[in-house]
Amino acid sequence: MLLTEDGFERLTMEGVAARAGVAKATLYRRFRTKGDLVVAAVEHLARLVAAAAPAGPMRGRALEAIAEATAAFYAGPWGRALLGLVVEMGRESRVAKVVRRHFLEVRRQGLRDALRADVRAGALRADADVELAIDMVIGTILYAALVEGRAVDGSSAQRLASALRVGFGRRDRSSPARKA
Repeated sequence: MLLTEDGFERLTMEGVAARAGVAKATLYRRFRTKGDLVVAAVEHLARLVAAAAPAGPMRGRALEAIAEATAAFYAGPWGRALLGLVVEMGRESRVAKVVRRHFLEVRRQGLRDALRADVRAGALRADADVELAIDMVIGTILYAALVEGRAVDGSSAQRLASALRVGFGRRDRSSPARKA
């Protein structure tokens, strides 16, 4: 994806037209500005990601499924495209708004639903902070990708989920709660 390669600032309608093998006028008939084109690309990306989200019952393993799916997504081409957009969100408010509305909030809702199902099933503590768990999974994986320049592999995703399960999982009623 050209946006990932060039970033929002260096992305041009000319470059997109050349890559797509169409005339620049063809793009301008559909998209008035580069921002309009990027918004459409983010909306398309959000639909693709929603279709690739973990499906079906996770049977008490939502943390593991979420960590694995999130790590796999950001290691793939669409995830790398989104990483480029995450960087641009600080520079381009329109990009930030569409990424938040069409991708991040939709994705977070799916993660919330999966974790809350685990809470209802008793696989996670009733007082588990679902929002914090989501932030910790996504934050860890984004940090690895954006700051360290590495993808989180399946083994690392499992270790992350295991660490989170210690904090958010059910405690044995016979053992005292751990002190921080």
